[in-house]
Amino acid sequence: MNEPEPLRLHARIHSQYQVSDRSGRLPFSIVFGLCRRSKADTDPRPLLINTARSALDVPYALAHKLLTLHAHGSYDDSQGSIKVDLSLLTKTDGDDVGTYISLSSPVERKDSKFDAFTSYHYHVAADSELASILEPGMKYTIRFAGEDLAVEWHAYGDHDHLISPEGRPLRSSKSAALISESSHGRATFTVVSSLPGPEPVTTRMRLSRSEEASSTDSQNQQSATFLEISTTNIGTRAISVQSRGRQRFLVPWGIFHPEVPTADPRPRITDPAERSILSNLQVIDIRTSVVVRDGARPPLCGLYDTRADQRPKMADLVTLEPGEPLVRRVDIAKILIGLPDGRYSVRLQSRGAWWCAGTVEEMTDEGDVRVPHRHYKTMIPPLQLQSADVVDLRVEGGKAVVEAEGSERQQCTSVD
Repeated sequence: MNEPEPLRLHARIHSQYQVSDRSGRLPFSIVFGLCRRSKADTDPRPLLINTARSALDVPYALAHKLLTLHAHGSYDDSQGSIKVDLSLLTKTDGDDVGTYISLSSPVERKDSKFDAFTSYHYHVAADSELASILEPGMKYTIRFAGEDLAVEWHAYGDHDHLISPEGRPLRSSKSAALISESSHGRATFTVVSSLPGPEPVTTRMRLSRSEEASSTDSQNQQSATFLEISTTNIGTRAISVQSRGRQRFLVPWGIFHPEVPTADPRPRITDPAERSILSNLQVIDIRTSVVVRDGARPPLCGLYDTRADQRPKMADLVTLEPGEPLVRRVDIAKILIGLPDGRYSVRLQSRGAWWCAGTVEEMTDEGDVRVPHRHYKTMIPPLQLQSADVVDLRVEGGKAVVEAEGSERQQCTSVD
């Protein structure tokens, strides 16, 4: 009996970050991308793949030569490839359960090549056997060893129809092998003992009122309602945060490109300008759950002059002292400009920011308008400026309406 024709896939491999942190402060994964590409694959149903004991089960794949691991000294390749001791991995039986990955059919596919890929992250835990064989200060590269993906179970259909609630297959595997070219991508990263981390920061949002006229003239008195956003350093040391300009820090990568914009120049909520504050806010229609205002979007192109000095300007830094809230305020009428009557939620967009320890005054060098070289590090995780707080508002008759404490209604005219 003839063996069925192998099913050919596109397969790619990448590392989530340029560095792997042995301390576990920054989670680290090997990223795989899979896409059905064979002309003989005419089944319109999704293809479900189990990762257990395959090239996607990284420790097992390394131990069984489905993936290769090469080491290089320090941060360059000058010492050539160094043999890695995989003896700790040779006893692994692989993942018994695995993860199920669904690949869309190529039949009548309209997605671009990049959108057709399905991503799978194999998380490398800091206390795992795989992490223990990776030495700090060494640079590593993982590649596919050959075209055989060694997938033990795969079938056409939906997850709910093929897999039991306990995670076990309800149908036997297809017999055709899954293969891919071996030259697609590589996961390259440098191992470090520990990455520096920012101090813990909290960001809260609330509504506040400002009396803008004399209380003796009740007819002319006007009350403006503001959205107040306070960012507080709850750690023990001062940190300085870059509020605007191109930002450089560690960003996670997908199969082809970073998952977040590199050198993202959008202002952060720590910037004092009113326009900057507005650009960090997201407005959602409560009835439809549709985002009706999304602040500033990341740039489509991350290209910039790499020859220019990339250090942040000192004027773009704001210091967060321990326990001292940094407060930014904006009139809610300006948040809801032009929106029809209805109920809305206002949220803060999450954005990472470059940071360094110390105050602006401490690190400033006379005659240098930028962050001194000794303080400028880019292989760091960002300070994530985010908030779980949500502020609900209503627009009635062109006016923003909020419910104050004690059910007292507040209004402020929306700007046309």
